[in-house]
Amino acid sequence: MNTRSLAFWVFLLPTLVMMTSGQRGYGQSESKPLVTQPTIDRLGVWPQRRAVRIDPISLDPLQVSRRALSGMKYPLTPGDCYELFILMETPATYKLILQEDYDLEVPYIGTINVQGKCFVELRSIVLGRLKKTLPLAQFLSFALLSPAQFDVPVFGEVENPGVITVNPLCRVSDVVAQAGGVRALGSIRQIVLVRGERKTVIDLFHYCTDGESGANPYVEPGDSIQVPKAEITVILGGKVNYPGNYELVSEDTLCTLLCYAGGLCFGTASPVVDIIRYDADGRSTELSVDMTKEPNAALRNGDRIRVSRTVEIVRNVE
Repeated sequence: MNTRSLAFWVFLLPTLVMMTSGQRGYGQSESKPLVTQPTIDRLGVWPQRRAVRIDPISLDPLQVSRRALSGMKYPLTPGDCYELFILMETPATYKLILQEDYDLEVPYIGTINVQGKCFVELRSIVLGRLKKTLPLAQFLSFALLSPAQFDVPVFGEVENPGVITVNPLCRVSDVVAQAGGVRALGSIRQIVLVRGERKTVIDLFHYCTDGESGANPYVEPGDSIQVPKAEITVILGGKVNYPGNYELVSEDTLCTLLCYAGGLCFGTASPVVDIIRYDADGRSTELSVDMTKEPNAALRNGDRIRVSRTVEIVRNVE
């Protein structure tokens, strides 16, 4: 669907639903998106309407081990401590530490390099080799005893910039939350994750709304996080489901902004949107944009957008 068609349905669909439903009154909405930017807690970068957030940093080693075996691909990290239990004539327990070059010394096996593997793969390799080496073993067990810990610097527009100690279960959002969260003028859509020579832009708004794990990756040793100031912030008001302040990126348009806001209230059928725009001297200019003609209308930092024009719908009652 192209942007012109999307703009058409953004405006027309609420009116069609209202006309075909006798149980909903003017301005009532049947359902709303679970997350919008105004409902994101900038101090914790988490939506207010979701379940209680579990902080990976505060998990005890047993909980970490259970999560590593729960199907998630726990990334092996130098400093991880594993426990190997072997029961033959007498029980024996070994504590193994993953070295900085990803070498792991395993009794009866020797040194194995596990770089690029997850914990489930490592467990399968160790137990598989031990079963061949020790065919008389009555019981074998290999578990993650405690995860590695490492430091991640966090700078820029956060409440408490500095170095945060984390573990491999932590994502970018967890580290930002531990730094006190994003300041009022900071960006939640253009956070920069620095990993070696590569810089990746992280959009936590899309992670909170779409659940894209790639938009909120796990941190690794050597990473650093930079939170810049928001470049484009607008205020949206009027007959939309979720009015408020919105941070935009360069490719966002008026049409995508209205989608972020959950669409228009029922009964709002006019395609004309009013915009107040300020220049560098603080002088304001009033604009009227027809969405059917300009679905990709660009927005600027400081714009005030209001959806207030409505079309009255009259029912014929026999």
